[in-house]
Amino acid sequence: MQNQELWNLGAVATAEGIRNRTFSSREVVEACLARIEALNPTVNALTEIRPDQALQAADQADRRLAAGGEIGALHGVPTVIKGNVDLAGWPTVNGCAALTENQAATSSPCVENWMGAGAIVLGRSNRS
Repeated sequence: MQNQELWNLGAVATAEGIRNRTFSSREVVEACLARIEALNPTVNALTEIRPDQALQAADQADRRLAAGGEIGALHGVPTVIKGNVDLAGWPTVNGCAALTENQAATSSPCVENWMGAGAIVLGRSNRS
């Protein structure tokens, strides 16, 4: 599978491909980040993107898989979290520019579940 197609896979196919080592988490994250870079200036769907953090998480996910560590159902799968849901260390702006300094101390339970299952956060979205 070509790297540029990886951004278009669903979560189940992505998780399976990573688990089976058809491709790495880093390859998927890189493909998604390239797609974001190409389209986000036009669609403005992501308000904050942290590529370095996402790539580090992908590398860690790949190392864990290679070491035979326990993995979750979403191990290495990239995702975005909407800006009105608390994500520790990221601002929760609720669509309001005045709240850009409103940094969440903890993540909401739904985010904790995603992260616990191995998902990798690429950024924050302003759309459903």
